[in-house]
Amino acid sequence: MTNYLVFGLNSNGQLGRSEGSELRELKKPNLKEFQSKTIKMVATNDGSTLWLTTTGEVILINYLNSTTTFELEKIVHIGSNGRDHYIAVAETGNVYAWGKNNSYGQLGTGSSSTVNTTPTKLDYFEGKKAIEGHCGECHSLVLCSTGDVHGFGINNDADCGNGTTSHIYSPEHIHSNIKKLWVGYAGHNFMRTNEGKIMGFGQNSNGELGIGNSTTARSPVEITFFNDKTVQDFAIGYSRTLALTSDGKVYASGKGSYFGSSSDTNTFLELTSLDGKKGKAICASSRSSIVLTTDGTFHCYGQFYNSSYYGSSTVEKPSFKLKQNCVSMVCSPQFGIYIRVANDITCDLEKLFKRGELTNFEIQGVKVHKSIIQSRVEKDLDLALQVLRGFKPKEVELFVKWIYTDSFDDPIIKNICTALGIKDFETKTLGNDLKRLFLDDKSKDFTILVPFSEEQSDSEEDEEESEGENEEELDEIPCHKIILQARSGLFREMFLQIEDSKEVKDMSGKSLEALEIFIQYLYTDNIEFTADHDVPAMVEELKDCAEYYQLDENSNFNYKLSEHIQDEEEYF
Repeated sequence: MTNYLVFGLNSNGQLGRSEGSELRELKKPNLKEFQSKTIKMVATNDGSTLWLTTTGEVILINYLNSTTTFELEKIVHIGSNGRDHYIAVAETGNVYAWGKNNSYGQLGTGSSSTVNTTPTKLDYFEGKKAIEGHCGECHSLVLCSTGDVHGFGINNDADCGNGTTSHIYSPEHIHSNIKKLWVGYAGHNFMRTNEGKIMGFGQNSNGELGIGNSTTARSPVEITFFNDKTVQDFAIGYSRTLALTSDGKVYASGKGSYFGSSSDTNTFLELTSLDGKKGKAICASSRSSIVLTTDGTFHCYGQFYNSSYYGSSTVEKPSFKLKQNCVSMVCSPQFGIYIRVANDITCDLEKLFKRGELTNFEIQGVKVHKSIIQSRVEKDLDLALQVLRGFKPKEVELFVKWIYTDSFDDPIIKNICTALGIKDFETKTLGNDLKRLFLDDKSKDFTILVPFSEEQSDSEEDEEESEGENEEELDEIPCHKIILQARSGLFREMFLQIEDSKEVKDMSGKSLEALEIFIQYLYTDNIEFTADHDVPAMVEELKDCAEYYQLDENSNFNYKLSEHIQDEEEYF
């Protein structure tokens, strides 16, 4: 169910995978703790990883490949980028810190000899309304809703940026008027002020701050290079920095060998190696840098982990393409890539499969939804059942899992597909089958009734009025109950309460055109406009549809819609 993909070093299970020490292809985390979770955020350090779920749970995989779920209040932000210390910020604004390393006061306990091995609330933040908590190698920074930044930990390279190089063992206020924080593993950091200025401070011996010199910045210094640019993200690694701007350009400063340059630089320069492609996401480990472009290509620079550990002779860089819509990407100091992708229809169907709600058909004791099975098998179900009875129930269960998730992880699935005459099973996808289901009017079992707008009513011929002046005119959008249930929180709740419902009157107040585009998205994950549409107006209507019908907060919808918002001027 998780909406993360992982790749890279996995020696301690920090990628959420139990097999092997290194992954050579993108895979989903598969530990049992993730099977029914949607992950909101990942924070990773030298050999362990924190996972934050959308319900506010915090899960830790540590050095010993053991997994712990902490019972805390609802957590909204986590941090871990250093040497085994962690920060968690609760919805209430409370801050928790813990870890095995507190040599420089990075846990905020007031003494380097005091160690919190389990999450411990820091009383200092009581009433300060913290919203983000970040960890560097041995320092911590916390941003509050007031724009105040509080720091503690190592400071010999001005890691906290308070104007000194003395370590801070108890949290103290160090910055004001801050909107956003980016905290580095190796001692340099960036902030965006409320006015939009980019500030940097800390380690700068290799020019990683991009301020035109190699002098450590004990206090925040304005990065004037970005005065006419909008920074979306920074990727901060050892001795260099990458920046992604809103126009898709990627800039870098610092040690050139770690971002594909033959020379070092102390000012930000645009990466020309992207060949004009727009950047989608960036991340950095200790010695490697990665840029994901909008076409799904990974551009990799620096040194990558192999059997010789960051050796230069047999390094294998990621060569796969990402087909899903990337929301964010982070990299551990020791090279593990974590990519958050937007929930698509495959993810939503997988959730439905695991919940097992409102199933209306059974195959060898496995409960399923008839229309989903029909769309994937593409055969008469009675004939399909005859074939499936020749396989063991456990084997059929694996096949049904493939039906809902596209998970082709057992050879028996190939055998069953062959027996059913599914010749294209290796390339057959749930997405394509559901697009075909969208066109299958015969199997649609639910109707959304849409009231005519005033404009539509005025355009009708007078003879239609004879059908009854007091009758409200309604249009119909036929669809499949199972698709609405899988993708819409509103329908899911309604169907659980009223199982035999066959139709519903739309109360969103949106136009028929907008609702038709929206329903098509539910089947296809695509938002399609025509030349006749007023795109800006339709975009606003679709935003309202998503809110009214309660799409998942991680839905692919917002990211698909943003593509049209960004490109609407040149769309046609």
